[in-house]
Amino acid sequence: MQVIRQDLDVTRLEVLSDEALDAADDAGELDGNHHYVDLSTSTWADVAYALTEEGRLIRELEHSADPTGQEAKLYEARDLEDEREALWHLDVGVAAPVMALNALGAHTALSCNGGVFGGAHLRDYPSVKFYMRHAPLDGLLEAARASKVGLIEEEGLALLYAGSVQDLQRFASELLARFGD
Repeated sequence: MQVIRQDLDVTRLEVLSDEALDAADDAGELDGNHHYVDLSTSTWADVAYALTEEGRLIRELEHSADPTGQEAKLYEARDLEDEREALWHLDVGVAAPVMALNALGAHTALSCNGGVFGGAHLRDYPSVKFYMRHAPLDGLLEAARASKVGLIEEEGLALLYAGSVQDLQRFASELLARFGD
């Protein structure tokens, strides 16, 4: 796990053009994420829903005798035709912050729960990489500081990261409290 820092340098961030976004949406791939889905239409109601449902799922996994197996069962059981259930194509623990970042005007590219419930994952810690797009830097930094999560630049994108999925949930709650309708 990296040391938690909140020193995002926006001058080092890449800009996601509308053309690149359209191409990513058509191809289903963005910045190495081969399961990319455009979630830019996320609303604060989606964030509230994700916090409630994801909180329930996190508690269920934390109390499971086999969290890895239980997480796999959750993924298999989801209904991808239901827009809200489709949130769960994301790793458990990152859906609420992904929805919150998108509702704020950022554009998420990649997310991972860091394998906190077991199994091999892309990263060793919970994280979300995103383009700033229209998200307000001051609000993001305030929410990051309040929830004690990291917010830095990595490979031209903003990186939100934490020691736990609960920290990321607090970050999503902070954004909802500060910016939600």
